[in-house]
Amino acid sequence: FVVYAMMLEMIVLKVMVLEVMVLETIVLEMMVLEIIMLEVIMLKIMILEIIILKIMILKMILLKMIVLEVIVLEPITSEINHYKIDLAKVLV
Repeated sequence: FVVYAMMLEMIVLKVMVLEVMVLETIVLEMMVLEIIMLEVIMLKIMILEIIILKIMILKMILLKMIVLEVIVLEPITSEINHYKIDLAKVLV
């Protein structure tokens, strides 16, 4: 009977050890999941930074285009005004 009781205790101990092992694997899986989640968040942040960079580059290009328009259009408009003045002189 004593041997039977000791064997039962051994079985219970083994079951407890198994439960602890299962719990440890669950904790490990949760940690892995958290790491994956963190990596996903990091990736999203990187993508956002890239998008922000692209927007900044686009703004720079737009600014350059506006500056170019000002530089190119100002002389043209001044020439047109000059011709208008000449026309007015001719008409008068």
